[in-house]
Amino acid sequence: RNSLSYVCLEEVSQHSITGICEIVGIKIIASNIVYIAAYRVPSNKKADLVGFLDIVGRVLEKVKHYNKVFFAADFNVCFLERSGNYDLICDLFNSYGYQYIVNEPTRCT
Repeated sequence: RNSLSYVCLEEVSQHSITGICEIVGIKIIASNIVYIAAYRVPSNKKADLVGFLDIVGRVLEKVKHYNKVFFAADFNVCFLERSGNYDLICDLFNSYGYQYIVNEPTRCT
């Protein structure tokens, strides 16, 4: 773990907006794999989710030339409800060829 060489992707992290979302990306140099982590501040406003997904879309566009990209996020959306918010998120990621691999709640409140 101490010998893992990586670079931070400024073209990803520059999209963080205090109070809206935090997002960071790294590229593992030896394997050319990109890891992105994102957090959306909890909000019930549809406009806040749409704004966040706009940011995520810009990030996905910037990293689409990499062969392997892993995207982990806390969307603060209940995926069990399969709501319109769920559809917005899935449609965005599906449009870039991503697959949703978490099939159970990560936290129930």
